[in-house]
Amino acid sequence: ATLSVLEAMLTFLPEAVLAPDREAGVELVVFPSNRTLSARARGLSEAALRRHIAALAEAGLVIRRDSPNGKRYARRGEGGQVTQAFGFDLTPLALRAGEFAALADAVRAETLAQRIAREKVTLLRRDCAKLLDALDA
Repeated sequence: ATLSVLEAMLTFLPEAVLAPDREAGVELVVFPSNRTLSARARGLSEAALRRHIAALAEAGLVIRRDSPNGKRYARRGEGGQVTQAFGFDLTPLALRAGEFAALADAVRAETLAQRIAREKVTLLRRDCAKLLDALDA
């Protein structure tokens, strides 16, 4: 459920690129309401949503950017560009993308190694059973 909340947060990013560039004015801050975020997170209750958001913040994957009144919103400049946004900053997630990719590769390699080991064990057990049958005959 926590991953579905993170996935829902990612759907609010207006940019196709997940790379923060403060000089170009690209920040990874999303500011959805709890109701909208809950709807995109497969209908989680608001209490569960708050719990999963807290878990994401505690894990360091998102940073809360609180406004003075506690609401999530963005201030826009004259050109319609976001000048200041209050909500959830997804920059830590983007900065750690390489780390997560490496961990995923390690998990895939481990899964493959386990599958190969199981196949070997199955073949050895079959061979042992055949040898035992041959000794009984």
